[in-house]
Amino acid sequence: MRRSATELTEPADLVVCVGSSHALADDRSAALAGLFRLVRPGGRLLFGDGIWDPHGRVQENLVYDDMLALPDLAGLVDTAIGTGFRPLYVETANRDESDAFESGYLADDEEWLLTHAGHGEAERIRIAADEHRARWLRGYRNGLGFAYLTLGRPAT
Repeated sequence: MRRSATELTEPADLVVCVGSSHALADDRSAALAGLFRLVRPGGRLLFGDGIWDPHGRVQENLVYDDMLALPDLAGLVDTAIGTGFRPLYVETANRDESDAFESGYLADDEEWLLTHAGHGEAERIRIAADEHRARWLRGYRNGLGFAYLTLGRPAT
């Protein structure tokens, strides 16, 4: 049975939190500590979250401030271990996956703009899309990463 974390009254065998730790707590350590309580001893957590992984030129003036505060992959794994989990599998999204995510994020606005050029909101939406694309392609594309951790909660 699938349930929201807010509906859980007892730990589960499998908990999934991908890209939403910020909805649980202000920092990853607190989010992981809360998730630890939701995973039954011997259970698993699939945890996906952003990491800072600079590879190549990054224009920091085009990077959102909260991205610069992201941990690297080792730091995220260390945080998970610090909350009691054991890492069973660690992987990151590759460049193609990240590009597909960002392109998909912008696609709805771009499709809408193609057919609503004269709409009163078109200029605001175009500016927002162009700014986001510039930050992605000229800013954080070479620094923002995404990690997937399969974490186990020890049985005892």
